[in-house]
Amino acid sequence: MDNTVKNHKLLLRAALFLVVLAIAVYHLQGIFAYDDLYTYEDRTVFETEKRGRLDGVYIGGSDVFSYWQPLFGWRDHGIAIENWCANSMRAVAVQYFIEEARKRQPDALFILNLNTFKAQKTRGLAPENIHRAVDYWPLSLNAIRLIHAMCERSDITGLDRLEFYLPIIRFHSGWDQLDAYAFGTLDENYRTSFHGSSFMSGVKDISDHYAIYDKPKPVSDDMRSIFGDLLDYCGENNLKVLFVKVPQALDANHQGYLLTLQQMAEERGYPCLDLFDQIDALGMDLRQQWLNDDHTNIHGSLTVSKAIGDYLVEHYGFEDKRGLPAWADWDASADAYMEIVKQYTLPLERDHAKRIITDIPVLNEPEVSGQSLRLSWKYDDQADGFIICRRCNSGDDMDWYEVGEAGAQAREWLDDDLARRKRYTYTVVPYVALEGETVYGAFDARGITAKTEENIG
Repeated sequence: MDNTVKNHKLLLRAALFLVVLAIAVYHLQGIFAYDDLYTYEDRTVFETEKRGRLDGVYIGGSDVFSYWQPLFGWRDHGIAIENWCANSMRAVAVQYFIEEARKRQPDALFILNLNTFKAQKTRGLAPENIHRAVDYWPLSLNAIRLIHAMCERSDITGLDRLEFYLPIIRFHSGWDQLDAYAFGTLDENYRTSFHGSSFMSGVKDISDHYAIYDKPKPVSDDMRSIFGDLLDYCGENNLKVLFVKVPQALDANHQGYLLTLQQMAEERGYPCLDLFDQIDALGMDLRQQWLNDDHTNIHGSLTVSKAIGDYLVEHYGFEDKRGLPAWADWDASADAYMEIVKQYTLPLERDHAKRIITDIPVLNEPEVSGQSLRLSWKYDDQADGFIICRRCNSGDDMDWYEVGEAGAQAREWLDDDLARRKRYTYTVVPYVALEGETVYGAFDARGITAKTEENIG
């Protein structure tokens, strides 16, 4: 009798140990995972959103992070559309991402980034591509199916697949990378709006290799099958779906693949918002509004997010929820996000002022005299005047402001009474009057920086 009781206690302890171990491993698999902070943050925020609350879910790869900012959509239109993405997402994963998103937002509009399908490589995926897609997910039948589908296309079999179910197997040595984010503590909630430092401050000129090609190219049989299965899935489940094609510096082949897939979607009744050839209409500057060939920076994102938001409001009639008590958390998140954005963008950008493509004023090194800075520039294009914008590089006042205006013939401007030993960054924006409206030209997004001296005398 005593031995039976003792055995029962041992079994109970063993069972409790296994339960505790399973819980611990389940949590650790989200900590010891692929080192991808923004994918982790994106999914964590998305999964904390109230069920059935979102107007839409935007699904795709890393380009979604840079082209669509949910809090720009909220600020401009009062629409609630969050991202559910993964860096380097592969085409086969999209259907599973929709399925996972439907668990929390079943009636949402599913916005699918068509550019995610531009890569024709659907097999031989690297392990990191799989980890980016599946890490940080709660273990579910859908997650298991995604792991299986991606491993099948990568010839990963047997015990080699175990690391995708339990990432700790591969990343168990990552103790030195643990921080507050690893334990689920997000200091700031930006509703999946991107806030990386390079995205905010980086600039790349892609004008020398951005071109538009209008000839469809045949896609691979496997891609046609994956995309066709996706369209079937959307139709069988009566999903509201919008494809979006964002402007990137793509060659003729990749643009041709996207055109073919766009035709497939449209033939099945799914609309596609094609922003690829709307660069001029949107007033986008290929010299200043991109981070690299595949991603806009914060300047380009302001423009593209506005264009997508305008389309969504026009075609789907979403309610403007700004200022409603039930949405106060979104209002607060938008305010917090804009506090960051104001440090990197000009007021005219944030106000979506009308833009045209002009020469960029060439800024000279400012002349420093005590607490005064004399800014000068070269400009040979037409202008009716210039707006001078400034930000302080430290302290409480780091936002970009319009601080002055110069006439059409002016090529310099004096800024005096500044703080001592402070660094200031300036940029100059030309403007013209067209049909009674002020239209702004191109400007140097990086600006030029100088530091004041100690006051003399």
